[in-house]
Amino acid sequence: MSEGATATILLCEDDDAVRRVTERILRRFGYAVLSAAHGAEALEVLERHGGLIDMLITDVVMPGMSGPELARAFQSRFRGTRILYVSGYTADHLDPADQLGDRVEFLAKPYSSEALIQRITRILGR
Repeated sequence: MSEGATATILLCEDDDAVRRVTERILRRFGYAVLSAAHGAEALEVLERHGGLIDMLITDVVMPGMSGPELARAFQSRFRGTRILYVSGYTADHLDPADQLGDRVEFLAKPYSSEALIQRITRILGR
């Protein structure tokens, strides 16, 4: 197991196949994963969980509630939590107001499992 075994990640991804693969990658590297298909479901998962969440990984463009909208709602509850946006669009697609400062990173899709884990390890290691 990696050092990720003590970190809990909330993953919000509307593409079922991408979400399932990402869940497997995260679990394989020892992360506890909470998963949601859209923003409203992610907020429900957050409420049910009731515990600390170390990182939110969210797609930027999703139906209903965008990743940045979810991140703002998430940050209102967990101010110190890290956010990793993932998207097939470039980071330029994000409004500067959506970047939420130094606690936010961006990873372009498609990404390899190695790139994902390296980014998470770096972000959580700060």
